[in-house]
Amino acid sequence: MSKILGSAVIRHDGSQFHSKLGATLDPGGFVGQAHTGPGRVWGISRRWEPGKLTFAIAAHQDVSLLALRNMTDATITFKGDNGMSFLLTECSAGDAISLNEESGEINCDFVFVECEEI
Repeated sequence: MSKILGSAVIRHDGSQFHSKLGATLDPGGFVGQAHTGPGRVWGISRRWEPGKLTFAIAAHQDVSLLALRNMTDATITFKGDNGMSFLLTECSAGDAISLNEESGEINCDFVFVECEEI
């Protein structure tokens, strides 16, 4: 029987994030856009979209919110429990690094230069 992804271990430069379930990895790449007219598609154009990794970590006392926000040029690995593994290079904090008091989570958003399946 095939193994379906159930969880992933996320590490940065060798250290494991205190990540929670629900991470999303978008590897980026070309996306298509249809150009339409009256009742038809005239053509398709393509543009490059950067990759993004979004996840939440437990707001543990040893986690520095500012260190996460200032993270640049990091290497992140995403290793799924089903054998799917990805290496993300030149990672930097993206739009959202925020602390949520109610959930006890830090929401993280990282962008990267390259996503490689390992």
